[in-house]
Amino acid sequence: MTAEEVTDRHVGLHIEGNEKDVVIVLDDGYPDSPPARIQTPEATFEIEASDWSPECELADVVEALP
Repeated sequence: MTAEEVTDRHVGLHIEGNEKDVVIVLDDGYPDSPPARIQTPEATFEIEASDWSPECELADVVEALP
């Protein structure tokens, strides 16, 4: 996993493994707010605030990706 500054408010976490290549972009509101976006080579995903809880685990989100 590597981290990089995307903007002054956003950090991108790049997770690369055998079957997954995911970038999770977090803003300064995380974990109270969802990731700003989740990107795979195939698609970009956004999680609505109403579907998010601070108890959500990023590992579970990544596992749920196609």
